[in-house]
Amino acid sequence: MTKGTPPVQKGAVQQPEPDEAPGELARKLGRLFLLHPHDGKPYTAADVAAAINEKAGKNIISATYVWQLRVGRADNPTVNRLKALAEFFHVPAAYLLGGDDELDRRTEAELDDLELMQHHRVRQVAYQMATLADDGQAAVQDLALRIAELPEEGREVLLKVLAGLEDASKLAARLSNNDRERV
Repeated sequence: MTKGTPPVQKGAVQQPEPDEAPGELARKLGRLFLLHPHDGKPYTAADVAAAINEKAGKNIISATYVWQLRVGRADNPTVNRLKALAEFFHVPAAYLLGGDDELDRRTEAELDDLELMQHHRVRQVAYQMATLADDGQAAVQDLALRIAELPEEGREVLLKVLAGLEDASKLAARLSNNDRERV
């Protein structure tokens, strides 16, 4: 089912019109486009089609058709196109097909984790945690859970305390550098 054609503009991020409610496939593809950034920006339909066609060694999908699937203006891709999209986004083809609630739940949970890891500060914490011993990782995890349970006012106070500690640490480092320069 095709309701129109997208504006053809290389690199433009195309979104569905606000009054349209996308179907399940369009919703899933929309999320995948945003969760798999290309050079720090969401993929475009042209990026996806080009990569799929290059891997296939022939043209099996157009940028226009990818866009139509993404925004819900088309919703019945061939099995080969569906498999190619799934492979491009590193998800099971059955996830894009839908109908398997358990698979959908597991895949969505993995995508939630991926989304969290795209946040710069979350990545920094994860990298730092990887350097800790198991007991250190458990302590940091416990602390994070306790912070999450604090009421908003408690988190604000804690952030102020942590900012004060950071300022004190910077001051101590400057003083230490000054002492070294004197020697």
